Amino acid sequence: ASLQLNATSQQLCNKPSTEALSSARKAYLDTLLTWRTIEVAPIGPTNNINNGRVFELPAAPLATLIEQGKQTPNHVMVDAEAHHHGIKLPDGTIGLPVIATLLFHGTPKQTLQLLKQEKICAYLQWQSQVVARQITIQQYEWSGLSRGAMYDMSYPGQFVAEYLSKIIAGA
Repeated sequence: ASLQLNATSQQLCNKPSTEALSSARKAYLDTLLTWRTIEVAPIGPTNNINNGRVFELPAAPLATLIEQGKQTPNHVMVDAEAHHHGIKLPDGTIGLPVIATLLFHGTPKQTLQLLKQEKICAYLQWQSQVVARQITIQQYEWSGLSRGAMYDMSYPGQFVAEYLSKIIAGA
């Protein structure tokens, strides 16, 4: 889903239209729903602090995002570079909540006008890359965890104990 979000945001910025906006919005919702299915168990790799920043923290006010968008690098970044620089951004100016604010800003016409502002579409693309890379990192970490369990069945036990402790504590 995150790769589709990345692709549709690029298409939207390359050729803005209500159809492209609709595709990007759908890809955003698919990505959000995919995240929602795994966020319920914040254990192991899912408990990574950057996940909270990328997927959960509320977006800053639109005016702040517009100002942050103006700081988007001028060159197109590869995903790892985009993630490296994106993770350094202040809380509220990174990830899915920012994408939601940019894609669902009023009517489609209002959203398309917003995306035409200086570097805002590039900022949308950048944040889509950050989200895609964070999800890739999660896939690598969970894959490593499952490989570790193949060698030692007690390996994931610490994460189960951590999760159960959080449930008992009401977290």
